[in-house]
Amino acid sequence: ANIWFSVLGWRNSGLLNSDLSPRPAYTAFQFARNELRDAAWVRDVTEYPGVKGYELQRGDRRIWVLWSLDGASHPISLPGAPLAAWDALGNSLTPAASMNVSLNPLYLEWSP
Repeated sequence: ANIWFSVLGWRNSGLLNSDLSPRPAYTAFQFARNELRDAAWVRDVTEYPGVKGYELQRGDRRIWVLWSLDGASHPISLPGAPLAAWDALGNSLTPAASMNVSLNPLYLEWSP
């Protein structure tokens, strides 16, 4: 979790630069908000050693958010290829049944 005390922050802790352009933290926060809006927590994802995650349900979509617990990259085999995959900044990734999970959160989306 991250706590932001100010939009402009102090010592590079803000969501925006002094010219009000977005910093990467803002972009990540914006993507997470859009992807997880109205989603309900289903369970912790614990199947993969060294990886932490949450499964959420939003309408007819099942969403996983995964990240590395130790900072190392972890190759994982998923229960099937997701419909879509994104990095923490909302950049689209090629969905596959095997993916690498790093310290940067990985968003995966399936249709139940």
